[in-house]
Amino acid sequence: MTHILVLVPITLFLIFYTITSAAANARKRAVNRIAKYLRHRETTARDIELNKSLSDRLLMPVYRRLSNAVSQLIPRNHLVTISVRLSHSGLRISPQEFLTLQFCAMTIFPSLFSIMLFRADYEVDEIIAIFVLLASAGYLIPKYIVLSRINRRKDQIRRELPGMIDLLTVSMEAGLSFDMALSKIVSKSSGLLSEHLGLAIGKIRRGIPRSQALKEMADKADVDELTNFIRTVLQAEKLGISIGNILRVQSAQMRETKKQWAREKGGKAAVKIIIPLVLFILPVLFVVLLGPLLLNAMEYF
Repeated sequence: MTHILVLVPITLFLIFYTITSAAANARKRAVNRIAKYLRHRETTARDIELNKSLSDRLLMPVYRRLSNAVSQLIPRNHLVTISVRLSHSGLRISPQEFLTLQFCAMTIFPSLFSIMLFRADYEVDEIIAIFVLLASAGYLIPKYIVLSRINRRKDQIRRELPGMIDLLTVSMEAGLSFDMALSKIVSKSSGLLSEHLGLAIGKIRRGIPRSQALKEMADKADVDELTNFIRTVLQAEKLGISIGNILRVQSAQMRETKKQWAREKGGKAAVKIIIPLVLFILPVLFVVLLGPLLLNAMEYF
């Protein structure tokens, strides 16, 4: 009896000690794992930050602050206009970032160049004239780049549109629906127009009405021929007219429009070639042909 009275408290104490030790060890292991994870996460974040380039760590924060300051100074309607142009050009930057780049091109680079000219002992009026010229170029060149990209993308869509309509006509005559024909064209072709169609198909699959998705695609592309084609197809669908017949008519019309567009571009090329002809070729011809005559004439006077 005495042994039992001694063993029971000892046994209970050992059981309690084992349980508390196991719980303490489990808690300690959990704390160690959490601390290890936090150290790993901190190290990873620090490594990621250190792996960035010097411009990303120093210049990009300043650039973002300038963008935020610009967004507060520029009227909202002007930002909307710039956003539409950037969307049409395919540049994936915000209007604030574009205006910040334009501001830097107008101020920072001309200022640095003017300082170099000042140290080279140029006259003050010459430095001011060069600064104004560079600032004007810094303001106009970004706008010219955006507009040239817009025109180039529009021309590419105009070139791809007749072929896309032909493929769409053939696919629908083979028994595919309009949506399935568009999906087949996107999966089998590449190009800017195919990219726009892919975005529209993605919106349709997410539940956006087809008419809305196609109208948004036409607005983003901003090409008159594509807008007219989308409007005609949607109107035919609304009136219950066969889309296949509409596509055949549109295909013939688009090919004729493409021929007229090519003739127009050819006519403009003849006018554009006059500029390099007058600036570069004719002066050389005058020097070669009239130079000896002028030298001989100068000997007699």
